[in-house]
Amino acid sequence: MDVLPCDGKAPVLANCRLQWHEEELDALLGEATGLFQDGPSMDYLEAFLCDQASPFLGSQRLQARLIGLLRSALKSTDRSGRKGFAKQGKRLIDRVQPGWRLDLTADLPDRTLRELWALDAPILLVPNGLVPSPGKAIPDDPILRDWLRVLDQAVTAADADAAEILLSAIQGILKPLDTERRGRFLRVHNSLRIYSGVP
Repeated sequence: MDVLPCDGKAPVLANCRLQWHEEELDALLGEATGLFQDGPSMDYLEAFLCDQASPFLGSQRLQARLIGLLRSALKSTDRSGRKGFAKQGKRLIDRVQPGWRLDLTADLPDRTLRELWALDAPILLVPNGLVPSPGKAIPDDPILRDWLRVLDQAVTAADADAAEILLSAIQGILKPLDTERRGRFLRVHNSLRIYSGVP
């Protein structure tokens, strides 16, 4: 019998694991499709990100790519699709660092969500029901202005019940700002009439 003795605790001299570079991962994620439409594909992508991409996943480049991928996927699906793949969606969204995520605390209409996700923001707005862990992003003024314009238009066209939900979402978006900055933002952008009632 041929036996090759080896020390299982000795360091591995050969690099037997495939090593990816940040540029390759960026290009690969740019080709990913079918999120919130195919559970096994979402499972595979999450496992790949965990096993192969984790050394680079904290970089601004890959965070931006992942945010764009998720935003596009969320925009192209409806509430039932998001609900059907909520487990996989939460795991993928959790790969976006909390500092790049902001949670929506209200169940907004799909049309309003699609309009928000159509904006090219560097922060991922996470819909209620898909929040894996609390987001901690603090958006800058141009992003806030763009998001709140969308919500302003939605409030204008909404009935009383829907308007209350939208105002709750506005409060959630403004919540990460400290009191001084929130007040300054609202004074500068007072043409957006719905903010006067936001504490």
